[in-house]
Amino acid sequence: MLTIPELPLRALADAKQNSAATSSRSRLVPVHEAILQYRAGYFSYERIAIALGRLGLKTSPTSVATYCRCNFSAREIDKARKTLAESKKPTSTTGTAQTPGASAPGPYDASRIARGPKIARDDY
Repeated sequence: MLTIPELPLRALADAKQNSAATSSRSRLVPVHEAILQYRAGYFSYERIAIALGRLGLKTSPTSVATYCRCNFSAREIDKARKTLAESKKPTSTTGTAQTPGASAPGPYDASRIARGPKIARDDY
């Protein structure tokens, strides 16, 4: 029988030996950067799971969502989106050529929108 002082030490040794945290490594860790690029491209969790399934990694949208929430910050995804947008920009040195007669849309003007007649209301 264990004495009282030995019990906490043996329980702690047993807990360290059977630690679940060290053995639960996600299957999504090797594709961390790919998932980040998918999220930067506004892919849904379901679309990411389908894309990974086509590549041979069967996973559920729920596990992709959990992985993304635990491993990516909003700032990190925004940074990847900016990098992705910069890489898609045209690298023309002549600038953007406008077609003759084309103009940029002007500011929003609410008076141009046709609305129905005003309803007469009695102020009680």
